[in-house]
Amino acid sequence: MKNLNKLNKFTNDYNFKLKTFYWSLLFKEFGKKSFILGSISVTNPEKIKIGSFCRISSGVILNGRGGILIGNHVRISHKVIIVSTEIEMHKNYKNRKHINRPIIIEDGVWIYVGATILPGVKIGKGSIIAAGAVVNKNVSPFTLVGGVPAKSIKKIEK
Repeated sequence: MKNLNKLNKFTNDYNFKLKTFYWSLLFKEFGKKSFILGSISVTNPEKIKIGSFCRISSGVILNGRGGILIGNHVRISHKVIIVSTEIEMHKNYKNRKHINRPIIIEDGVWIYVGATILPGVKIGKGSIIAAGAVVNKNVSPFTLVGGVPAKSIKKIEK
């Protein structure tokens, strides 16, 4: 049993490092000591920059078509969706086109389980996005937001 535990730990560590290495080759930038836990889904990784010391959990969806910039020390929890493209809504359905709008996530942000970040949003330094929140507007630094659509709940300590 003891040897089986060692083998499982080695296999898990190896898979984790291999997946992180794979994604680091595809992203436009991938900072030191950042890592990816489990499987994620990525569109246009060449338009995504990830800073140092970031953690991205399993089930995350990154749609980088419009560009995504993730700062340092950012934590993205399970099943978060970050989408940087949308459809023109003010045109006839036959003429609608995709609009790419970059997303900026500054240093020290934590995006909790199941949150959705929509195109063109900037999330300020040190902010926390609550579980299940849908962020459709900019978030001020050091702010806790939650809800659908996300609203400021309170300022948090720096």
